[in-house]
Amino acid sequence: MLCELVQRLLGEGYKVVLRPHPEKAKQIFMEQIAEKFKAVEGEMFVYDTTPRMSKELMEEAFVIIGHGSSVVQTFPLTTFKPAILFMPDKEFFTRNSLDSKFVANEKTHILAHSVDEILEICQQLQRDSQAHQQEIKAYREEHIYNLGRSNQFIANFIEKLVLKVQNDKKHIGG
Repeated sequence: MLCELVQRLLGEGYKVVLRPHPEKAKQIFMEQIAEKFKAVEGEMFVYDTTPRMSKELMEEAFVIIGHGSSVVQTFPLTTFKPAILFMPDKEFFTRNSLDSKFVANEKTHILAHSVDEILEICQQLQRDSQAHQQEIKAYREEHIYNLGRSNQFIANFIEKLVLKVQNDKKHIGG
């Protein structure tokens, strides 16, 4: 399925950067996939096994496609670009009694169950990426870093802590 995805994305004119999980980078099936697309490597296909995704790659990408790695979780929050969470098994959440929201945040992730769905999502994102970026930015500011009120919360916490320490010293006789 991964070969099909890469092939279809390349066929639609998308540049593909294949970044396997570090534990899978040296597995035979990943090396076979990299070998299969070696002819277009450098232009439209990159097999990236570096330990960390570069800032340049993150800036260049308009979306990341994965299935639940930490990079898929953090990419949207650091770039304001959505992640496509590829889950071919449509019954995964039901079968495991999980709410999909625990894995796929509706503000930062788009759930896809097939290669066709991924291609449709990519086309839609290219037409209207600004709306997704604004939604992710608002979500991050309100729910992740809470930048609007965090400094006041921290200042209040420190002030309460200092007052408690001062009161404790008075009661002990210090």
